[in-house]
Amino acid sequence: MSESSLEAAHILLFLDFDNTLTTASTLEYIASIATTAKLIGDKQPALHPKLTRISQCYKSDLARHNEAYNFKKEQRRTLAHEAAYLDSLKHVEAASLDRVVGQGLFKGVTPQMVEEVAQASLRQKHVSLRKGWQSLIGAAQATGVAYVISVAWSKRFIEHILRASDPDMQVSRNAATFDAERIAVNANDIAEDGSGLIIGSKILTGRRILTSTDKLEVMRKLAGDFTENSLSAAKFQRIKTIYVGDSMTDLECLMEADLSICIQDEPPTRDQEQLAQTLHRLGVALRPISQRRMATKDRKVDRSADWAEERLTKTVWIAKDFEEISQYGLYGL
Repeated sequence: MSESSLEAAHILLFLDFDNTLTTASTLEYIASIATTAKLIGDKQPALHPKLTRISQCYKSDLARHNEAYNFKKEQRRTLAHEAAYLDSLKHVEAASLDRVVGQGLFKGVTPQMVEEVAQASLRQKHVSLRKGWQSLIGAAQATGVAYVISVAWSKRFIEHILRASDPDMQVSRNAATFDAERIAVNANDIAEDGSGLIIGSKILTGRRILTSTDKLEVMRKLAGDFTENSLSAAKFQRIKTIYVGDSMTDLECLMEADLSICIQDEPPTRDQEQLAQTLHRLGVALRPISQRRMATKDRKVDRSADWAEERLTKTVWIAKDFEEISQYGLYGL
């Protein structure tokens, strides 16, 4: 196997957005686009007055669902059991999103307003991207394609955040791009006509991305479409998938990927802790990504054996940012 990390395989890089690409959740900023757009000059975003009530209703729905669900958390010891639970949350998530639409959070919101709030969020440092994100995407694009998969409510907001953070970053409006020079965003979106509706992903033929199961379906469709349609893919004997995420909506994609990486802050967020606890409960090995270099590049043996061992034990690697991933995570592919 070649000593070069990325030349050995064609890379499909999949990235979550909130708390993975970004250093914190953007939900409040997206939810408050209608109110914040009127106050662009203010230093603080104008929280939508209905958002608190919507959040309370969601938490109540989730608690009732968990109470009624057959297999309690401590009983779910296999990926199949956990995946079934995550898929069962679809009606909870759908009800919450319907509540968002019904309460008119995005009524009258235009594409220009989304762009203005995204740019203001960056300018005022309410939203920031993790260190090294451009380098990792660039490294993957050297022999592959990068995608964002998110349950967020505004695909357009994510696209503007990426463009404004790096004017040289090419963002495709095509969710299933095969262009190595562009990153494609797959997420729900605010309707352009000001109706306030939340529309689904084109890759799911209009269905909304709500759960871990939905994100896995998107990932599989993108990987399959790329393999079938990209002429450049035929030049490579191997295609490897990398997934980077931070929360329970990333679980199934992490289990699917060839290289699985969890972003974890110090101290970890509640979502990061929940994901780590679930992985431990499922018997998945969690290791700092700095150990991966020692297990691959620095060992004077055929690294394919290390790779096979990682796949067998399903190791998930922990990183604090994308610089760490670029430094340690791409060896042995």
